Amino acid sequence: MATLYIDVDDTLVVWTADGESWIANKAVIEFAKQWKGDIVVWSGGGLDYAQMWARRLLQSVKWVASPKFNPVVKDGDVFIDDSPFKAWEHATIRPWELF
Repeated sequence: MATLYIDVDDTLVVWTADGESWIANKAVIEFAKQWKGDIVVWSGGGLDYAQMWARRLLQSVKWVASPKFNPVVKDGDVFIDDSPFKAWEHATIRPWELF
Protein backbone atom coordinates (compact mmCIF):
# COMPACT_ATOMS: atom_id res chain seq x y z
CA MET A 1 0.00 0.00 0.00
CA ALA A 2 1.34 3.43 -0.92
CA THR A 3 2.09 6.10 1.66
CA LEU A 4 1.24 9.79 1.45
CA TYR A 5 3.79 12.03 3.17
CA ILE A 6 2.52 15.51 4.10
CA ASP A 7 4.77 18.35 5.23
CA VAL A 8 3.25 20.81 7.72
CA ASP A 9 4.52 24.36 7.18
CA ASP A 10 3.45 26.02 3.94
CA THR A 11 1.86 22.75 2.85
CA LEU A 12 -0.79 21.57 5.32
CA VAL A 13 -0.71 24.97 7.02
CA VAL A 14 -0.14 28.10 4.95
CA TRP A 15 1.29 31.05 6.84
CA THR A 16 0.37 34.60 5.94
CA ALA A 17 3.01 37.18 5.04
CA ASP A 18 3.13 38.50 8.60
CA GLY A 19 4.02 35.03 9.90
CA GLU A 20 1.43 35.40 12.65
CA SER A 21 -1.70 34.06 10.98
CA TRP A 22 -2.36 30.83 9.15
CA ILE A 23 -4.96 29.12 7.05
CA ALA A 24 -5.62 25.43 6.61
CA ASN A 25 -4.79 24.21 3.12
CA LYS A 26 -8.17 22.74 2.23
CA ALA A 27 -6.88 21.18 -0.99
CA VAL A 28 -4.24 19.19 0.91
CA ILE A 29 -6.78 18.16 3.55
CA GLU A 30 -9.24 16.99 0.89
CA PHE A 31 -6.50 15.07 -0.92
CA ALA A 32 -5.62 13.33 2.37
CA LYS A 33 -9.29 12.43 2.96
CA GLN A 34 -9.41 10.72 -0.44
CA TRP A 35 -6.09 8.87 -0.01
CA LYS A 36 -6.47 5.09 0.24
CA GLY A 37 -3.13 4.29 1.88
CA ASP A 38 -1.09 5.26 4.91
CA ILE A 39 -0.53 8.92 5.76
CA VAL A 40 2.55 10.32 7.49
CA VAL A 41 2.57 13.94 8.65
CA TRP A 42 6.02 15.35 9.31
CA SER A 43 7.69 18.65 10.13
CA GLY A 44 11.15 20.03 10.64
CA GLY A 45 9.56 21.51 13.76
CA GLY A 46 9.51 18.05 15.31
CA LEU A 47 7.10 15.31 16.31
CA ASP A 48 4.96 17.34 18.73
CA TYR A 49 4.52 20.10 16.17
CA ALA A 50 3.49 17.66 13.43
CA GLN A 51 1.06 15.93 15.78
CA MET A 52 -0.48 19.23 16.89
CA TRP A 53 -1.31 20.27 13.32
CA ALA A 54 -2.46 16.82 12.23
CA ARG A 55 -4.82 16.59 15.21
CA ARG A 56 -6.18 20.02 14.43
CA LEU A 57 -6.61 19.66 10.66
CA LEU A 58 -6.84 15.94 9.86
CA GLN A 59 -9.37 14.84 12.45
CA SER A 60 -11.28 12.59 10.07
CA VAL A 61 -8.15 10.94 8.64
CA LYS A 62 -6.03 8.13 10.06
CA TRP A 63 -2.42 9.36 10.20
CA VAL A 64 0.85 8.97 12.04
CA ALA A 65 3.38 11.72 12.69
CA SER A 66 7.10 11.62 12.16
CA PRO A 67 9.65 13.75 14.01
CA LYS A 68 11.64 14.30 10.83
CA PHE A 69 11.50 13.44 7.18
CA ASN A 70 13.30 10.13 6.74
CA PRO A 71 11.02 7.85 4.76
CA VAL A 72 11.63 4.44 3.32
CA VAL A 73 10.25 5.22 -0.12
CA LYS A 74 8.30 2.63 -2.07
CA ASP A 75 6.88 2.73 -5.57
CA GLY A 76 3.60 4.59 -5.50
CA ASP A 77 4.43 6.76 -2.49
CA VAL A 78 3.47 10.42 -2.86
CA PHE A 79 4.78 13.52 -1.16
CA ILE A 80 3.01 16.83 -0.71
CA ASP A 81 5.63 19.42 0.10
CA ASP A 82 6.23 23.06 -0.80
CA SER A 83 9.98 22.48 -0.82
CA PRO A 84 10.64 18.86 -1.80
CA PHE A 85 13.84 16.94 -1.31
CA LYS A 86 15.65 16.44 -4.61
CA ALA A 87 15.68 12.64 -4.24
CA TRP A 88 11.88 12.45 -4.16
CA GLU A 89 11.00 15.39 -6.36
CA HIS A 90 9.65 13.05 -9.04
CA ALA A 91 7.00 11.80 -6.59
CA THR A 92 6.14 15.19 -5.08
CA ILE A 93 3.02 17.25 -5.52
CA ARG A 94 3.46 20.86 -4.53
CA PRO A 95 0.49 22.19 -2.55
CA TRP A 96 -0.49 24.78 -5.17
CA GLU A 97 -0.78 22.02 -7.77
CA LEU A 98 -3.85 20.65 -5.98
CA PHE A 99 -6.02 23.69 -6.68
